[in-house]
Amino acid sequence: MSDHQHHVVEGLHRLIEKQLLGIGFWVRAARMQGHRHPAIDQYVIDALISATQGVNSDPGRLITVVQMGEAVRQAITEIAGEFNEVIPEAVQFVLTDAIFQQVVNGATIQLFGQDTTKNRSTKLQHLSDCKTIAATAAQSAVLDYFDIDSFNWISDSLFQLAGLPHSNINTNDDAIKMAFQHLYTARSQRFGVPDEQAARVSPAMCPAIVVAGEDFQILEDVLIQSFQRGLSVATYGPLKAAHSHPAFHQFEHLSGHIDELLPDTTVVLSMNFPVQCLNHPREKLFTTGLLGMEGATHIADKGYKAIFSYVQ
Repeated sequence: MSDHQHHVVEGLHRLIEKQLLGIGFWVRAARMQGHRHPAIDQYVIDALISATQGVNSDPGRLITVVQMGEAVRQAITEIAGEFNEVIPEAVQFVLTDAIFQQVVNGATIQLFGQDTTKNRSTKLQHLSDCKTIAATAAQSAVLDYFDIDSFNWISDSLFQLAGLPHSNINTNDDAIKMAFQHLYTARSQRFGVPDEQAARVSPAMCPAIVVAGEDFQILEDVLIQSFQRGLSVATYGPLKAAHSHPAFHQFEHLSGHIDELLPDTTVVLSMNFPVQCLNHPREKLFTTGLLGMEGATHIADKGYKAIFSYVQ
């Protein structure tokens, strides 16, 4: 990635975050009036993940997130209706063509720019924790487990970050623990209670496909679709944990786990993939879901025939 592309991606990330401060504010305001919109909740989660460094570095796909953000902001503002308190400056931000063009040309958007250095650092860490919880809640949601606690915490946090204090919010550490507990429950319900002693984790020898990251659903989809194709599949990174769940023991072509990516390995990237994958040959990378990387092939519909055709 060139320096200019890096600045564009970074600027688009900040722009998405700027939009989310306002959207999250109105999401919570609507919730306090008994209104909830699942599609908007999902946009907040997806946008937070997309604005995470290393997740989506494809400017074209990030621009789509920004464009959707303006439509979402208008919709949730109408749903929330009137707000009887002073609306913070951050919530009043409206994306103009001029601002958008500046960002696309490489300009940087200031987030929490008027805060002191200490306050800005604290808020940025809080926002980072929001992204961690969003990614965890998204994995639960894919497994048909709706983590309402995390969704509420995120909108409360964005409300707070936009400029209004909210004293009843859980601490970040508690919220992160809660999100991971929900994910553990979601995975156990779907794939069986994990048993570390029963895990079949052996070093994989030259697997045809490696699935990297944390998304158990992507791993299962690849395993099901590659069944009877004569292709071995291995895991890399945090997906090592999948081997302890009974549901994955049925797949004999799940050959094991690898600790090092070789240059000729074909890799399918799922949620929160290891940073080591960033240096992998792009023609060998396939992204899924919200992930985006210039030069890599994106699989948009959970159909992996393109990968199978590439390796066979």
